[in-house]
Amino acid sequence: MLPPTNYISDIIVARSKIKSRLIFSLATNYSQKPYNFQVLVLAIVAFLLGIALSTTMVDAHQIALWLILAFVSIGIIFSRERIIWTLALVIIFFVVGLVYPLWLGREQLITLPNNFFVVQFLEGVRIKFSHILNAILPYPHSELASGLLVGVQDGFPKELKQMFITTGTIHIVAVSGFNVTLIIKIFADWARGWGRSTPFYLGTILIVAFIILTGGQASVVRAGVMGWMFLLAGFLYRQPYMLGALLLSAFFMVGQEPLILTQDIGFQLSFGAMVGLIYISPIIRQGVERIWGLKFLPKILQSILTETLSAQIAVAPLLIYHFERISILSPIPNLLILWVLIAPMSLSFFAGVLGWIYLPLGKLIALPLAYFLDYILRVVQIFSQVPGMQAHITLDLEGVIFSYIVMLIIVLLLKKTRSQQNITILQTP
Repeated sequence: MLPPTNYISDIIVARSKIKSRLIFSLATNYSQKPYNFQVLVLAIVAFLLGIALSTTMVDAHQIALWLILAFVSIGIIFSRERIIWTLALVIIFFVVGLVYPLWLGREQLITLPNNFFVVQFLEGVRIKFSHILNAILPYPHSELASGLLVGVQDGFPKELKQMFITTGTIHIVAVSGFNVTLIIKIFADWARGWGRSTPFYLGTILIVAFIILTGGQASVVRAGVMGWMFLLAGFLYRQPYMLGALLLSAFFMVGQEPLILTQDIGFQLSFGAMVGLIYISPIIRQGVERIWGLKFLPKILQSILTETLSAQIAVAPLLIYHFERISILSPIPNLLILWVLIAPMSLSFFAGVLGWIYLPLGKLIALPLAYFLDYILRVVQIFSQVPGMQAHITLDLEGVIFSYIVMLIIVLLLKKTRSQQNITILQTP
């Protein structure tokens, strides 16, 4: 005799509820960071904060050693109390950060000589690539192609450069961490359909090639390391560890050259853009998918719009602080340019490589490349004439700190709201 139909349906519903709650439980536990990982993040943040404050607390070195010994002793004595020894470890890292620039005694931990063969080789590659692009493309297209690969050179027209600045697209032709970070994230989203391994290996090759083409400039190397750590975290399916990977890379970079934390704008923009891509991007993406006019856009355009807005929101306080201006309508020209940017960058690369082998081969690639470059130039020229494209705003250091505190609160509140919505969905029969 078969059981009643309603009995079978009740069993199916019960099983689906158990399965949903099990999946939610596993997802929640998986997204939580291990305790040791949290300690590492706190220690690195304390070290970076110490270096940032080292110029304002110049007398800290007089008691630094005694403070370190005292808190090491406290950590050993209370080794069974996690909160106490964690607090002691964080304070130790903070004190070390305060005195590290003074103890280092020089600008860099490891300094390579200018005649080092690797440095000379990378610089030679950059110069050769620029010469080849100048030979196969008309002016100013050649300077734009060179800017896409190796950054703006002395021959770049000043008026055109100002147009890129006005439209907020200067990062496209500037060898900066912001540029590298944004392109890496867009590439990762674009290649997501290929699986986990393909974007990681292709992205690694692109990062290495880009570092070589730009002459191994420090800003690009730092941004490349951060971008590679981002790709690695995605490859390993470790979203919660992306911030830790970013902080760890920043820890080694600042350990190599402490002054970049407070004096290198490129490092600050690169770090800020990457944080925005990790934490602001999911919020912006959810908003883009819900807006009626935007959700019908192709995925690649949604990704470009999302990543551009996320990165620019994250670095906006820094841009205002350093340059006292911001491009209000910059997402529009960025969206129009970034969706085709992979094509001219790839064609510029292949044109340079083939032109290195045999110049007429490079000229063949230059024919379609010129059309893409002309499109970019026209977009920049048109939008540079739009009234109100830029706004002049000033912001002091306290304002920057307050802006990021407000930004952090908003992100945490939105993240909490999304988590509660997911719980409600999973608990719904």
